Amino acid sequence: MGLIICPDCKKSVSDQARKCIHCGRALTPSLAVHPPKTSQKRPASNTLWLCILVGVLAVITITYMVHRHVEARQHAEQQRIAQALDALKALRSMTQAGLSYRDYIPRLADTQVQIDRYLQTGTNSAVKAGLANTMGIYKLASSAWQV
Repeated sequence: MGLIICPDCKKSVSDQARKCIHCGRALTPSLAVHPPKTSQKRPASNTLWLCILVGVLAVITITYMVHRHVEARQHAEQQRIAQALDALKALRSMTQAGLSYRDYIPRLADTQVQIDRYLQTGTNSAVKAGLANTMGIYKLASSAWQV
């Protein structure tokens, strides 16, 4: 069942009707004007755009969070390196000041704690090797001092 347009009132009427329901004009198949066929386009869906927007925002948020996490880890790494280096500098300044063996051993143990803390959690292999080697030299000096 289709629709036709009444020639008088120009309103849509069923093609099965004998007369127009709006104006009462008798309809014959030759008088009926069929409405032009229009392509029925689906209206643009706002849902699609909303999904795209949410997806883009999710990607931006995740990227930001990952970046912040990486920055925080790098900052923590830098702090652990600085603490280990400060401990070594303090030990060096004490040995340069003529520290006695009795005072040197506890300072060496304190420094070893700071170095070990970085060696267990640090990720920079070059820094790890340098700190381990430097600590090894201070331990060697300690053992030579005992003799």
